[in-house]
Amino acid sequence: ALYAPALFLAGLPYAQHLSALSLTLMAWLALPTLAPERDEAPRPLRLILLGLCLGAGCLVRPSMLSLVPVFGLWLLIRLYTLRDRPGRGPLFMGGILLFVTAAAVIIPAQVHNHRLGAGMVISTNNERNFFLGNNPYTPDYKTSHLGQRTIDQLPPETAQYLQSFYRQPDARSAMTREALRFIRENPLRTLVRTWNRGLSFWGFDYLGARLIQEHYRLGKRGLFGLLAVEAGSYLTVVTLALLSLFALRRRLAFTGAALLLSLTLGYQLPYLLAFSGGTYHYPVLPLLLPLAGGMVAALFDPAERAEALARLRQSWPGVALGLFGFAILQAQYAYHALRLAA
Repeated sequence: ALYAPALFLAGLPYAQHLSALSLTLMAWLALPTLAPERDEAPRPLRLILLGLCLGAGCLVRPSMLSLVPVFGLWLLIRLYTLRDRPGRGPLFMGGILLFVTAAAVIIPAQVHNHRLGAGMVISTNNERNFFLGNNPYTPDYKTSHLGQRTIDQLPPETAQYLQSFYRQPDARSAMTREALRFIRENPLRTLVRTWNRGLSFWGFDYLGARLIQEHYRLGKRGLFGLLAVEAGSYLTVVTLALLSLFALRRRLAFTGAALLLSLTLGYQLPYLLAFSGGTYHYPVLPLLLPLAGGMVAALFDPAERAEALARLRQSWPGVALGLFGFAILQAQYAYHALRLAA
């Protein structure tokens, strides 16, 4: 209810929605098995279902393959904590079945692409994404810009450069080679872009507001109202989640919160390599909603509210630094979005 883009984008057939569903189910299945609050026996069936969700998520958005090492690491940690205990064997078998199940979902799509001459890949668009985020014409901050514009919306020189690769017989390989060449020859600029990609991933949502404005021709005033709701709801959710880390730190289950945050960062990792923007954080927001919801619950309970506010006052330097950094990030994101607006 707090995150308005969940409503604004509900009628659009984007991969974000299924990605969010897959990621939320994965977290729900992983928490009691890989990061349990109490010492309970592992349930291999949960890991098999987790593998099913992981495989489905990778078919929807192949960047989710970055979660494979995240789950592998958590399995190793959990196996270590269960050393010399009866539950270690079922957990080990469940971990193997997790990855086998995920592979069983993914491989048929790879075989299909291979039969059509595209190679054993899940997606045939990754090379283009990598190229669009790593070439001389990519904006250093809004690295998603070239991917969000059609050829006719770009300057002639940029359009000619991109089409010179699109028209090659081995276009995918050519785009990969060009992106790698640019990275090798411009390591510092690539480092700056990578840092900026990490920041812009957490920029405020505005896609839904823009699409609704364009469809109903609402003008700038209509856009402002929609943006206030969409961007404002995102800022509210993340602010509440940040505050909860300080106000509720003694009540948070450390391993559970660490699992959610590791899945969030693991999902973000591929966007540091290609291009990034605020709309891409949509699937990870459900992982932060429990933290935001915990803060809301504390504020509405008189006894908990007093304790939560007291902890915020005690931690005010960290709270102020976190909120100030988040505000600066949003201001920078807004500046570059307006600068490159059509």
